[in-house]
Amino acid sequence: MEIFIMIIFFSIGIIIAIITWKLYPYFLSRRDKYRNSPFEIQKQRSVTAISAFLVTCFCGYLVIKTMHDQNSVDKKKNNIEIMNSSETSAKEDLNKKTTESSTANEIKSDKINSKASQKSNLNPVSTIPTNIPENSALIKGYYPQASESLLTTSELSGMSKQDLLIMRNEIFARHGYIFKKKEIQSYFTSQPWYRGQYEDVTSMLSDIEKMNIELIKKHE
Repeated sequence: MEIFIMIIFFSIGIIIAIITWKLYPYFLSRRDKYRNSPFEIQKQRSVTAISAFLVTCFCGYLVIKTMHDQNSVDKKKNNIEIMNSSETSAKEDLNKKTTESSTANEIKSDKINSKASQKSNLNPVSTIPTNIPENSALIKGYYPQASESLLTTSELSGMSKQDLLIMRNEIFARHGYIFKKKEIQSYFTSQPWYRGQYEDVTSMLSDIEKMNIELIKKHE
């Protein structure tokens, strides 16, 4: 592009030089014609034509230089925009990764808390009834009636699922059953009256206990 423009101005300069060369005698006054010799007139004519040519070429150089400077400025602007765009994209990627990491940590924390809450549901403190007999240490569990007499629906209707779970498993624990679930086994191990000895106590259960177990299961 720059070479093409220079060729155009070069051609225009030649044309202007030729025109100047041909028209120069018409611009001379009669006094100059008679005062100067033909050689001097030809010399001034040549200098004027060459000057016109050089001025035209110089104008072409200025145009090319202006265009080159403008292109340099545009390139710098484009580079700055590209750098800003890259920085913005990098920040967005970083924020996205941070958000994903935070979300993953929250999900992981929720799962841990959920597991912890499930385990804590068997905490003996949360399952101890409010009305505990004074001689409760001598009684095998908080619900000894489940092994002594038939339970009724009205007795079980107001109890929570956790209380029902403890009541039902106390029946097995009184016979020394070793529980397979670690949470339940851990709970009864903490009770002073519990002595785990057997893996199967079905034959040791009384008819009352069997009926109460089935009734409790229906309410759990």
